[in-house]
Amino acid sequence: MSYSIFPISENAACIVIGDTMDITISQKIHKLFTNLKQNPKWKDIIPAYTSITVVYDLMDWVIGGESAFERVKAELEHAILKTTGEASTSGRLVQMPVCYDLEFGIDLSRMADERELHVEEIIDLHSRELYHVFMIGFLPGFPYMGKVHHSIAAPRLAKPRAKVLAGSVGIAGEQTGIYPLDSPGGWNIVGRTPLQLFKPTDTNPVFFRPGDQVKFVSICRKEFESFDETKFALVV
Repeated sequence: MSYSIFPISENAACIVIGDTMDITISQKIHKLFTNLKQNPKWKDIIPAYTSITVVYDLMDWVIGGESAFERVKAELEHAILKTTGEASTSGRLVQMPVCYDLEFGIDLSRMADERELHVEEIIDLHSRELYHVFMIGFLPGFPYMGKVHHSIAAPRLAKPRAKVLAGSVGIAGEQTGIYPLDSPGGWNIVGRTPLQLFKPTDTNPVFFRPGDQVKFVSICRKEFESFDETKFALVV
């Protein structure tokens, strides 16, 4: 794969392998991420859409007259060379319940008016796609997924809301995502899931993983209010 590696601080380097939101690039990123995790010398490994940042202890890499970054770069290039073959497609298939009631989907009516669509058409377009989780960021467990149908792609709000409720499902550009916590936010909100996505006391506190494939499943208000995670097949 083509790539570039550059330092971003005295103890961090970044690998970039693309510049677009693309599933194939994302799969390469997460395959490389899996390989890098096998090296205990990395203090942290942070995958994004088209890049991976690795954090390291400077003193672990200062040997002789060679700079720490040059040694880190050589190690990263070795890991890239080992990342061969088909890109990984081993993510889970997740069914995500979403209630598109207008009380939850607070931007649905406006989006419908702007696009000269019925609310039901926006709901159908949003829930019919199979979304790829490109990365986790912004908040603990916030999944950046894509791509939404071009008819419902929408820019972020000009003025973000001071509070978006946990579980809110939003659209920003070609992306869709879910707020795992109450938070300020500027995404267009189309629904809400009853699932708790961030459980800080659990061994694995965040629900989504990069590489997951997500299908939204529309549920009614009554199903939302009586939702029982143990009776809903989230991972299939």
